[in-house]
Amino acid sequence: YLLRVDEPPEEMVEKVMKEDFPRGSETILIVEDNEEVRKLAMRVLEKQGYNVLEASNGDDALHLPKERKESVKLILVDVVMPGMSGDELVTEVLRRRPEVKVLMASGYVRDAFPQRATQSRGFTFIAKPYSPSTLTRAVREVLLSEQAVAGLEAAPFGYPLAVKVESADIPHKTEAGAVRLGIG
Repeated sequence: YLLRVDEPPEEMVEKVMKEDFPRGSETILIVEDNEEVRKLAMRVLEKQGYNVLEASNGDDALHLPKERKESVKLILVDVVMPGMSGDELVTEVLRRRPEVKVLMASGYVRDAFPQRATQSRGFTFIAKPYSPSTLTRAVREVLLSEQAVAGLEAAPFGYPLAVKVESADIPHKTEAGAVRLGIG
């Protein structure tokens, strides 16, 4: 689900990027099946100084040249993609490179499953559509965090669509407006 806007994405990015957003120089891999969302996120992050790699699905992400993958500090991954899910991709990436930070995104925030799927793993989750401000702040926050790689043995993404949410399961907003999961 994307919001409809009348101005072209390039003009919207230029206008919004005049604000003071966090900058960085790290390498970020964006794995997003929606080309428009992926390209917009790339432009926003590149304008803030990040080196950005892209993949349209999990298989493409895993098959990037080795020298490019070794520089990745953070992976921004869509939770729901055709083929390999975001959760399956993250499991494989962390098996190979456990130091990589993870920022998960989904447009399916009405359902609890994206949040529940990442909760036990201690990852940060941002809801789509996200603003350039939310994206850049969440990226910087995750890069600066001591994100724990917890629950690698957790069941990969097999969570039901309807789940009972206890008060301890309620996610908390971070400064960036992203939802920090895996509290406690």
